[in-house]
Amino acid sequence: MNKIFDIGVVTFRSLFREKVFIYIIVSVALLIPVSIVAFQFSYGDPAKITLDIALGLASLSSCFAAIFLGAYAINGEKGSKSIYVVLSKDISRGQYIIGKWLGVMLLNGLNVLCLCVINFLIFLIFEQSFILDYFYAFMFTLCESAILLSVCILASVLSNIYISFFVGLSVFLFGNSIEYLSNERLLLTLGPLKYLLKGIKLFTPNLSNLNIKINIIYGQGIDFSYFTKGIVYTMLYLIVSLVLSIVVFNKAEIE
Repeated sequence: MNKIFDIGVVTFRSLFREKVFIYIIVSVALLIPVSIVAFQFSYGDPAKITLDIALGLASLSSCFAAIFLGAYAINGEKGSKSIYVVLSKDISRGQYIIGKWLGVMLLNGLNVLCLCVINFLIFLIFEQSFILDYFYAFMFTLCESAILLSVCILASVLSNIYISFFVGLSVFLFGNSIEYLSNERLLLTLGPLKYLLKGIKLFTPNLSNLNIKINIIYGQGIDFSYFTKGIVYTMLYLIVSLVLSIVVFNKAEIE
C-alpha cells in the first residue's frame, strides 16, 4: 500500500512540474467571471442559469482533465523511458497502475475541490441557499472523471497517447448519450446498425446516470439511495477496469 501511495505522490508532483496545475488555475479563473456575468445578465431565473453554467463547466473541466492526464500518465513515461526505471525497482505492475490512477485522481480531485469551493462562494455572495444535491453533483462529477481516467489508463496500456485520448473522449460522448441512444424509435431507424450500438452500450459506462444537473436546476431532488447507487456503480466499474488494466499490463511488452 505504501508503494502505491508513493507512486501516486510522485505522479502528482510530476504533473505539477509539467505545469498541469495551470489547467486548474485557468478553470477556476474562467468559472468566476462567467458565473458572475451569467447571473447579472441572464433572463428568466438567473440562479438556475448560473447553476447550469457552473455545473457544466465543472463537469467538462474535470472530465477533460481526466482524459488528458489519463492518456498522458503512462504513455508519457513510456516515451521518456522512465517507466523502465520505476519497474526495475521492487514495484509490481499492478502497484504501478493503481499508483498512477491515484496520482492523477489526487490532482483532479484538487481541480474539482477548487471549482466546488468557488461555486459555493459565488452562490453565497448572491444569497443562494446551499442544497445537499449540489454536493451530490460534484461528487458525481468526481465519479465520472474517475471512470474516464480508468478507461484511459486501460487504453494507455494497449496503445499510444493519441488512441488513449480518442478512446476516453469517445467513452465520454457515448456514456453521456446512452439514455438518448436507448430510444426505441432511434434504434428502429438504424436497422442492422442497432446491434452494433447495443454492443457498444454493453462496454460503455452509463455516465448519464451520474449527470444530475437537470434534477438540481429544476429542484427535483436526489434521494440518498440514488447517490449511494451511483457511488457503488462507480466503484464496481473502477474495480473491473483497473483489474483488467493490471492483467493486460502484466502480459504486455513495454516498448
